[in-house]
Amino acid sequence: MGAGPTGAGLIRGNRPCLDAAASRHDLAILKVSILDDHHSVRSMFSALLRTLGVQAITAYSDPVKAIVALQTFPPGLLFLDRDMRPPDGMDVLNWIRKSGECADPGLPVVMLTGFGDIARVKQARDAGANVYLVKPASAWSFYTRIAGVIEDQRSFVRTGAYFSPDGRWRELALNDDQEERRASLVPSP
Repeated sequence: MGAGPTGAGLIRGNRPCLDAAASRHDLAILKVSILDDHHSVRSMFSALLRTLGVQAITAYSDPVKAIVALQTFPPGLLFLDRDMRPPDGMDVLNWIRKSGECADPGLPVVMLTGFGDIARVKQARDAGANVYLVKPASAWSFYTRIAGVIEDQRSFVRTGAYFSPDGRWRELALNDDQEERRASLVPSP
C-alpha cells in the first residue's frame, strides 16, 4: 500500500489520527465525489481528502448535476448530504440504488447529516447508505468511514425494489475475556 500523509498537524494528543491509519490504504487511486449544498463542507472535505492522499475529487452543490455525472462516470466513493433542497440526499440515494440509471448502483455512499438521531440513521441505512457521518466530523471519524467502506466487503441484497448493502454481519469469535464476561451475564440454560 502507498504511504499515507505525515505531519505533526495530524496528531491528536499522543494518538496518531491519520498518519498510521492512512498508510494502510493507498487512497491516491480512489475517485471521490462530494455532494453537499454548503460550500464550506465541500471545501473542508476536499481538503481532508487531499490530506489523505486522494487526488481525484469532484464536488457538487447541485444534486441534478451530480445525478447526470453518476449516469456515466460514477466515483469510487460518494459523500452525500442528506438534507439539501430537493432532490435531497435521500432522493439521490434512492435514485442510485433503485432507478437503474446510475452507472454503479452499488456505489459506496457515506451519508452526511447534521442530525444523528436513530430514526434518520435507520432510514439512510434502509435506503442503502453504506455508512453514516454526522457533521461536523473530526478528521479521524472522516477517515474511519472511508477505511470502513474500503474494508467492508458485504454484498448487496436485491429483493423487488430493495437494493442495499447486506445488513447481516458475520459472527466474530470472542476472545477468552469476552467469553468469560458473556458467561457471567447470560445465565446457562
